[in-house]
Amino acid sequence: MKNIALVSNTSWYVYNLCKGLLKKLVAAGYNLFAIAPRDKFVAVIEAIGCTFIESKHINNKGKNPVEDIVLTLELRKTLIANHIQSCLF
Repeated sequence: MKNIALVSNTSWYVYNLCKGLLKKLVAAGYNLFAIAPRDKFVAVIEAIGCTFIESKHINNKGKNPVEDIVLTLELRKTLIANHIQSCLF
């Protein structure tokens, strides 16, 4: 079974704009991971069948290249640790 991650700057976005896609991928047998900052939509994302991974370094207003490098390293580590080959950003 393939692992797919959806990375977003808010959990709200994952749920409200991608829930149809997530449901279809779960129904097709994919292991889904949602990587985003934690907010009140985490429970409904998990109820769809996704594994939620909290990202502490995603900043939706960020313009700092050092923070972007830290985020890139965090995402790389998360993807490798969970054997994720495909990502949607």
